[in-house]
Amino acid sequence: MPSIGGVREWIAQIQAAEREAPAVLAGNQHFLSIPWCRDIINDPNWIATTTPSRQAKSNKEDTFFAETLQTSQTIRNCLTLFRRPGVPTSHTTASSDPYLKGTDNNYPIQEVTLLLNLGSGVNGYADICHGGFVSTILDEIMGILITVNLQLKERIIGEAKQISAFTAYLNVTFKRPVPTPGPIMGRCWFERVEGRKTWIVSTVEDGAGGVFARAEGMFLEPKAQWKGRL
Repeated sequence: MPSIGGVREWIAQIQAAEREAPAVLAGNQHFLSIPWCRDIINDPNWIATTTPSRQAKSNKEDTFFAETLQTSQTIRNCLTLFRRPGVPTSHTTASSDPYLKGTDNNYPIQEVTLLLNLGSGVNGYADICHGGFVSTILDEIMGILITVNLQLKERIIGEAKQISAFTAYLNVTFKRPVPTPGPIMGRCWFERVEGRKTWIVSTVEDGAGGVFARAEGMFLEPKAQWKGRL
């Protein structure tokens, strides 16, 4: 069980992220013009944050999302929001959310939403998103869910970032074609954690509850990193 001071640290950092949210939104005004996106952004249970993989890095990490897919023809706009820890969702309850239970957990943020404004450069068929790109989004949002938790932890303990986990498998089910160009939404949440293994579910949706695709993935933490935490 974490100490009361530890819980207070988490809360303080969540509050700090909330204060930074307006600056994040200032660079993503496009989504405020779309009613269903605006509803999510204005929901007090969701907090806007930077999208880690959209930021260029000197070591060339994340170039696929930060450079290749950050153009007017691919992902034109991108906004990440995380659900405020402690707020039950359709996937977690007061009895299952580790933050609400007060248990020691590396992932206090249990769910993220990714708003994307797509161009026609991700097409397979005309005006239809390529299936490989859809799979990429499903995988990427899982990584974002892990990374926002890692960044929150870094703000508390001040440790340098390490590789948190790798995708071990990704099982994708395509339900409907994803239309382009235009906005879509990715959603992602933790299913369970067992040792080095973390199971995650993600979806690509239309903003009205319609699901285009769903993925179930498992992420594996490197052995050396895991041993260092024991």
